[in-house]
Amino acid sequence: MGAEVKFCPFRDGISAELPENGGGEAIVGGAFEGYYRFRRDLQVKIGTLLKLDNVSFLIAAGCSLGAGGITLSSIPYEIERGLLDKGVRNGEAESRLKLFYTAIQAVSRAEVDKADGTRRAFLERLSGTNLEVSERASKLKDQQVPKGAADSITSIALHSYLFPLNFECFLSTLYGWRFALSSGVQDISLRETTGHVSAELLKQLLETLKIGLVQACNLPKKGLAAKSHENLLRKIMTRPENLRRAKLFTLNYDTLLEKAADAAGVILLDGFVGSLRRVFQPESFDYDFYFPGSTTEGRVHRLDRVAHLYKLHGSLNWHREDPSPKNPYGIYSDSSPDPKADAVIYPTPIKQELATGIPYSEMFRRLAYAVIQPQSVLFTIGYGFGDDHVNALVRQALLVPSFRLVIVDPNLQSQFAKNLIALGDPRVWLITGCSPEDPIDGHPLGFGTFEGFVENVLPDLADEDMRQKIIRTFQSLAEHPAGDGLHD
Repeated sequence: MGAEVKFCPFRDGISAELPENGGGEAIVGGAFEGYYRFRRDLQVKIGTLLKLDNVSFLIAAGCSLGAGGITLSSIPYEIERGLLDKGVRNGEAESRLKLFYTAIQAVSRAEVDKADGTRRAFLERLSGTNLEVSERASKLKDQQVPKGAADSITSIALHSYLFPLNFECFLSTLYGWRFALSSGVQDISLRETTGHVSAELLKQLLETLKIGLVQACNLPKKGLAAKSHENLLRKIMTRPENLRRAKLFTLNYDTLLEKAADAAGVILLDGFVGSLRRVFQPESFDYDFYFPGSTTEGRVHRLDRVAHLYKLHGSLNWHREDPSPKNPYGIYSDSSPDPKADAVIYPTPIKQELATGIPYSEMFRRLAYAVIQPQSVLFTIGYGFGDDHVNALVRQALLVPSFRLVIVDPNLQSQFAKNLIALGDPRVWLITGCSPEDPIDGHPLGFGTFEGFVENVLPDLADEDMRQKIIRTFQSLAEHPAGDGLHD
C-alpha cells in the first residue's frame, strides 16, 4: 500500500464521468462495483496487520463526533451556549461572560496574521467587532436545535465555521494572562478594547470553561449512539487467541469505549482494580484472565474477550483524593462523571508537563513500549497530530524497521502527518476520504472517518477465515469435478 492515499471520495469520480444527458446508470454501477472490489482488497491488507503480535489503536476526538462529541479546532458550540444560558440574569450579562467575548476579540486579533483565506476573513471580523451578549444569544438561539438531537451536528458545524478560534489556543491565552497576574500584575488592560482582566474574574471564567468542556464530553448525547465503538471492539476480539492483547490508547475524556465494552461483553484492563469504587494500580495492566481447561492435564485457556485500555489524558469518571495505604496514588474511578474533573489533562500550555505525572506517565510509558516492540502496528483514528508529546512517540517508533503506522483521517490537515506521507515511507499508510452513502441502503461508504473505517475497512477475522475456507473448498471441488477419480 505504501504512503499513497488509499481512498479518495469516489463519488466525485462518478460525478465527473456521468454524461450530461443522462444514461449514466452503467457507469455508476461499474464505479460501485470497483469500489466494493477495492474495499475487499483493503480489508485483506488491514486484516494482515491485525494478525501482527502487537496491535495498538490511538483514538482521539474525531472518533466521538458521531456520538455528539466536540473538537477543539474552534470554540465548541455547547460551551458558548452553556455560558449564555447561565451567564445572563434579568437581561444583564455576568462579568465573566463579558470577559469571554472580550478575550475572543483579543485572541482573534492575535491570530489574524497566522491565518489565510476564509478563516482570516472571519478572524478579522471577530477581532474588529465587539461581541455583544444579546447579539450572540440571539444568533445562537436561531442556530439552536433540541439538545442532543442528531441534526444538531449541522448547527455545531456552522458554529465552528463562523467561530474559527482554536479552543486550545484560546485557553492558552487565558492561562498566559493568569500567569501574568500570578506574577504580581494587578490588572491587565487589553489593547483596543475597554476590557480589563482581574485575577478573580479570570479564575471564574477558566473554571466555567473547564466545567463546560467536561459536560460537552459526557457522551453519547441524547438521540445519538456509539455503535461503531462497539463494532470496533467486536472486530478486535476476532484476532487469533495466541496473539498479545490489543491495546486501546485514547486521548478522549469520554467513556464511550467503556460503554461499548459493556455492550459487547468485553473486559477492559484499564489500570484500576475494585468493583464499585476502583483505585488506580498500574501493575494491574499486567494481569490477565484464564480459565481451567476441560482435561486433567493442568492446562489453562486464556479468556478471549479482553483488551487493554489506556486513557492518556484522563477520564470523566476519574477522581482525586489524598493518597492513602488503600489508594497510594490518590486516583479512583466510579460510574459517575466528575463535573469539575480534576483528574484530566485539560488542553492548556502545560499539558505536556502534566503528562509526566501519575497516572498519565504510566499510560504514556505503556504507549511508548507498545510501539517499539517488534512487529507492531499503530492505527491512529480521529487524531490530528496536535500533541507534540504524542508525536514524539510516533517518531521514536518509526526508528523500528518492522513498525507500521496507519493514519485514518477523512481530510488530512496536520503538517506533521503530511510530512510523514511526503517521505514515501512504505511503512506509513494513509486511509482517507469522506463518507458518502450507498444509494441503495444508505450505508456509509467512506473509509477515512471512524465510522467508515470500522464498518468498511476493519475486517472481522473470524468471518474472513470462514470465507477463505469456503473459497479453498470451492476451488478444490472445481479442480476435481465428479468422475475424475475421487471416491466416496
